[in-house]
Amino acid sequence: MPNNPQSPQKSDITTLITAFSTASGFQKSNRFRINILPPTSIPGGTQITPKAFTVFASNIQTPSQSIIFYEDTMSPSGPPISIPIRRNYDDRYIIEFIVDKKWNIRSFFDSWMNALFLNTGPNENSTRVQYFTDIVGTLEIEALDQNDNVAKTITLYDAYPKQIIPTQFSNDTPNQYLTLIVDMMYRYYTIT
Repeated sequence: MPNNPQSPQKSDITTLITAFSTASGFQKSNRFRINILPPTSIPGGTQITPKAFTVFASNIQTPSQSIIFYEDTMSPSGPPISIPIRRNYDDRYIIEFIVDKKWNIRSFFDSWMNALFLNTGPNENSTRVQYFTDIVGTLEIEALDQNDNVAKTITLYDAYPKQIIPTQFSNDTPNQYLTLIVDMMYRYYTIT
């Protein structure tokens, strides 16, 4: 693993504060952009068109990954041996959006969720679902540097909305923006 050229050689508080405030080699958590490429099956009627577009998200997370192991307990002595058998990705990917004044972002995700089913409106339920390839899209999370250059891109494949978390209005915070939290499913991701 290469050494971090920005790592301070001393650990006193002044050195650490100086290193973090002046270093250009650290990723800031508020420097990101999210691009969505939804499926073409999303019907019209929303201001957001079904092609690749960039939306403003107030909070996102990086996807998780773990390894599933098989515990081999047949060894003659010693502890069990953990044998890796497959990769596992978290089944939740939560994105928090700021709601625009026409609620286009909410309409977009409502349309996407409605498009999962055949011949249903927002007040109908159906057990007939679309083909998987017709309902999935792609999400790109771009980590940006201070000059808005893309440092890394995390791409989530075969993504679709699983749940729209309830939105809460409140009189306690009159100057705060309303947010929409969407829980997405995805099959796998890459980092480039």
